[in-house]
Amino acid sequence: MASALGADIPIRAPDESTALSLTEKAESIKVPTCRDKKITAVKNGKPAPDPLSGTEVFQMFTERRGRRELELFYLKEVEGDSYRPYDLRVVPCSAAGSEHYIFSPHSVLHVTQRGYGGLLSLSEWFREWRRNVRKVIFQRRCKDLQDVLLIAVPQFRNALLLFNRTIEEVKGTHWLPQEENTSFTLLEFKDVLMTMNQECLQILEKLSQYRAAILKKVREHSYRTQQELQLHLEFSLKPSRSVEPLHRQLLHQQQLLSQLSRSESVLQRLGSFSALINTITVQSIVSLITQDLTQFTSRVLKRGEGCLFHTELSLREDQLTVDPPTHLLQEAVSGAILTVKDSVIQMCDSCGLFLEISNTSDVSQDSPSDFTCIEHHITGEDNSGEQCCSWRLHREASSRWLQLQKRTSLLLHGRRLHGCFSPLTQSQLQQQIHIHSLTTQAEEEQAGVMQEADLEIQQLCESFSWLVDINVFISERSVSSLDSLKDQPASQYQDLIEKTRCLTERLSSVPSSVSTSNQLINIQCSRIKESLQQELRLLEEKLQQQLVQQIQILSENVSSDLQRYAARLRTEPGDLQELSTYALMMRECVKMCPVMQRCLEYIHSLQETLCKNYRKMTEQEETVKEKEADSIVSCRLPSMANALDAMFSVLACDLKNTVSKATAGPFIDPSQEAKEMVSRLSLMCVHVQNINAKLEQLSSKSQNLHEHPKDLSILTADVLRVKARKELWEILSAYTTWREEWKQLLLTEVVVSEAQGKIAKWKERTLSLTSIIPTRCSAAAGFRKPGKFRVSR
Repeated sequence: MASALGADIPIRAPDESTALSLTEKAESIKVPTCRDKKITAVKNGKPAPDPLSGTEVFQMFTERRGRRELELFYLKEVEGDSYRPYDLRVVPCSAAGSEHYIFSPHSVLHVTQRGYGGLLSLSEWFREWRRNVRKVIFQRRCKDLQDVLLIAVPQFRNALLLFNRTIEEVKGTHWLPQEENTSFTLLEFKDVLMTMNQECLQILEKLSQYRAAILKKVREHSYRTQQELQLHLEFSLKPSRSVEPLHRQLLHQQQLLSQLSRSESVLQRLGSFSALINTITVQSIVSLITQDLTQFTSRVLKRGEGCLFHTELSLREDQLTVDPPTHLLQEAVSGAILTVKDSVIQMCDSCGLFLEISNTSDVSQDSPSDFTCIEHHITGEDNSGEQCCSWRLHREASSRWLQLQKRTSLLLHGRRLHGCFSPLTQSQLQQQIHIHSLTTQAEEEQAGVMQEADLEIQQLCESFSWLVDINVFISERSVSSLDSLKDQPASQYQDLIEKTRCLTERLSSVPSSVSTSNQLINIQCSRIKESLQQELRLLEEKLQQQLVQQIQILSENVSSDLQRYAARLRTEPGDLQELSTYALMMRECVKMCPVMQRCLEYIHSLQETLCKNYRKMTEQEETVKEKEADSIVSCRLPSMANALDAMFSVLACDLKNTVSKATAGPFIDPSQEAKEMVSRLSLMCVHVQNINAKLEQLSSKSQNLHEHPKDLSILTADVLRVKARKELWEILSAYTTWREEWKQLLLTEVVVSEAQGKIAKWKERTLSLTSIIPTRCSAAAGFRKPGKFRVSR
């Protein structure tokens, strides 16, 4: 319908010929008189006492659907209640005015000041009219609902806004850690939980104080306003010397009665306001717990970088484990999740959130200005109304008004009236927490994550079980066990030294730390690694000391024996008896020679073992070693070099054949199918890249053997040619596909500008390949022609 009528009816403009024919007929048609007494438009144009409405005309035409005679009704919008949908009434043709509706048995014509506003069938008009009726009814109900809402009361609305600010501050606190990249030891995690609990307790105490203060302010203001209105009304009913007219005084009294009625309704809704505050408090705490648990499980337990806990890999009772054990970590996390619910309830109880407002302690007056926004006067401070009864002057001078504050305070704290606040109970919070099952899901998720981490730690301990063997090996090599090596062959010393060094080298392969796949636990291995390495170094030093001591002792014994025998052999016998003694001594020396020889050999073997493992080689010895290595390399170099050259030649030949194939034949013919060429060239590119990688490896090995690499510059250029050829065909394939899509589009400035941009990019990419693809190539030359890429339909 027309905008002037305030109706949202879609207008379908009729053809010009249709409108003119309808107008011409309307001028010559004589409208027959209707039998219904309510009909307005008749032949003589005299209006009936009770005209028909638009819906009644629609019903009449519906009932007379079978008649052939043409009846026209002129209807005009009724000026009535703005909350009602527009209504039409039948009027005479002369009274229709510049804007009206013409109803016929099959259509409705809307006539406006500018001409014909639209033509609708009768059923379409009724359907749109009914839609407008439902829309207006819905709007009226929405307005009535808004008037019923608590936020329609100013002091309630201001109190809710202030309380919402406090709730936002509470939402900034957390009971569980939320940092994704922060790691803790077990003690640090427990300390952080205690600190966060203290902060949450302080915030909840502030919430409790603000809640009590807000409710008190609202209640006191509501009762004070109601009593002020009562006194104002009593004063206005008394005879006064006001010069105001009587009708203005009566109007002022009616306004006071209306305001007093609204004030009483506000008092009756104090309980609902308190229940709303309680609900907001409970839902905020529950949502905060939910958010904390969700973020803790999704961001902290299931983090992408960094680990939550630090542990140490340690040996305990000849078993490899972590310290602290995983079950203690799991108990800490599980306890933190499960105790959030109980700790929150306990904190709310300790900070007085479950106490009645009248029994709560006085609120801290740190920021009393925050509550001034609740003081919203609704007593209707109209200057003209106050002049009617001189209420302002009386209120300032009356001692009864000075006692109003005391009366309000006594009334609030002395008796429980209707509209008093119901306290927030502990069962309400427990019920909401139980309904949302806050801790169950989080506990299940953390149990799964910790179980996965524990399984990985067990597998890690099994893979490093040889560390236990090293520890046993070290513990078995005590001082007494090393003393048993004395007088043993030097090979045992050598075996023990080699095993010690092998274990030390194996320990160097242990990483300093290992993390679980879910980034939950980081196991530090550096301490046990350094400890075992130090023990092995001490064992090796003890072996060295024992070797030195044994060599020194044996050498001193052999030297003393030799000196003793040499001194005795240097004596000359003087008589026969001394000669017989000298002969016996000679035979004894001869018998001792093999023993002394074996002792010397044993000392030499110990010295060789000591020099081999603990002495640095001299320059001469290093030179001898290098010469031996050079002779080995020179013997084996020719065969290895020939094999490398042969392999390099085969791969280079394969690369050249592939490049020549990719740069000839159908690959330089622009008339070929672009997609097929791209597919074939993609396979060739993969093959060429693999060959190029193998050639680079052979060049590196050639540099190690001949001290100079192979020349790969020509081969690298061939690889670039194949890649450029593939990119050129990709450009052609994209252009061909786009050209087929372009033919289906409608020409617009936007489409043409986009096409020009794409063509410019393709030309730029094609020209950039000129330095790689030879200019004599017909395909490249054909692709570089400016006319190759053009917009055509």
